[in-house]
Amino acid sequence: MSQERSQLDYVNRDRRDANPLYVPPLLPLFDGPTFEETHDADRLLGQLGKVYECMKDGKFRTLAEIKAAIECGSEAGISARLRDLRKPRWGGHTVERRRRGEAEKGLHEYRLILNLVGCLEQK
Repeated sequence: MSQERSQLDYVNRDRRDANPLYVPPLLPLFDGPTFEETHDADRLLGQLGKVYECMKDGKFRTLAEIKAAIECGSEAGISARLRDLRKPRWGGHTVERRRRGEAEKGLHEYRLILNLVGCLEQK
């Protein structure tokens, strides 16, 4: 057994201890060659939950506004979590983007439109 697999078993055991209904995912939780579940999963899941809770009201916000509201992560990380929320694994929600202010400044704001069909199917 590889060292990484062994570490992952400990992480999954800890999650099962905290939640008896926890089932380890069949697929990686997040994409990308640098993602290591034992080191990154809890942090990214926490950030994903905070971004979702902040954005589920459907209001437009800039990345800086989201960062200030959730008090964690970088704007790049928050942008990645917004992209994650578009994926079927995380609800298949719609994330709208539009320019704010003068176009030359390159400032964008984002709004989460919940996929209620996907939410109802998961219940």
